[in-house]
Amino acid sequence: MTVMGRDHLRQVSAIERASFSAPWPEHFFLAHTLHPNSLPLVALLPPAGLVVGHLIIWLAPGESLAQLQNLAVNEAFRRRGVAGRLLSHGLHLAKRRGAKRMRLEVRAGNRAAALLYERFGFRQTGLLPDYYAAEGEDALVMELALDDGRPAAGA
Repeated sequence: MTVMGRDHLRQVSAIERASFSAPWPEHFFLAHTLHPNSLPLVALLPPAGLVVGHLIIWLAPGESLAQLQNLAVNEAFRRRGVAGRLLSHGLHLAKRRGAKRMRLEVRAGNRAAALLYERFGFRQTGLLPDYYAAEGEDALVMELALDDGRPAAGA
């Protein structure tokens, strides 16, 4: 895992477009690489440095809440633990930066992602009807307490 930089953006954007029906544009990722309240991470495949996944966590200024905003893995590398390693590292960094809770939204139909989050201790705390309006799909709101004195669980 490493911090996302400008040199990763083209590969990150390609993963994003292949993963989501409403992908973030490249300039969103660029903004996150520059903002001090953002934790933008990439998983790299050595030795060439191929980006195989990315994660964005937003740390709300002056608050103890962190928001997992984006997590995606190149389709060829899914089900190999990449998302879990990204999430574990992101949770660790967010906790070190003072976050006490992590929140996320995930498509109600994305059972694989919801199961990953549950393995890390996230629990559903709400439902947002038609959150993904273009597809008419609900979002599950999930949260995790980071201040329980234990390291992040998971993969």
